[in-house]
Amino acid sequence: MLTAYYDGSCPLCSHSMAALYRRAGPTRLTLIDAADATFEPASIGQHREHLMETLHVYTDDAQWLTGVDAVHAVFCSAGLGWLAWPLRIKPLRALWMAGYACVANNRYRISSKLHIDCPGSCSVRKWERPTESSTERE
Repeated sequence: MLTAYYDGSCPLCSHSMAALYRRAGPTRLTLIDAADATFEPASIGQHREHLMETLHVYTDDAQWLTGVDAVHAVFCSAGLGWLAWPLRIKPLRALWMAGYACVANNRYRISSKLHIDCPGSCSVRKWERPTESSTERE
C-alpha cells in the first residue's frame, strides 16, 4: 500500500492521480490532497510547502519517495510498471529528474495549455507558499 501526497489544486496533478487511483484501487493506493486546508501535514512530520513542491509517496516499509521515484511507485501500484520502467534506467536518471522538475514547476501552465478540467473540488488557481507577513499573522 502506498500513500501519495499530491497538489490537489493542480488540475494536471488531480486528473493524473485520479486516473492512477482508478487503476490501483483503495487496497494499493491512498491519495491525500496536500492542498486541502483540512489536511494537517504536521501529523506526518512534513511541511505543506515541501509536500506541494513534488509528489511524495509514503510506502508500507516507512520510506518516503519523491519526484521521479514517487511517480514510478504510483505507476507500479496501478499496474503500469511496464509504462514507467524507463524511469529506472540509471543513465537517464538526470534527464528524468530535470524533466520532472520542469513539469512540477510549470504544472499550472501545463494544465491550462492542455485545457484539463479539474475533477472534484480542486481549484485552478496556483497554490502559493505563505509569505512572511501572512505567517507572522498566524
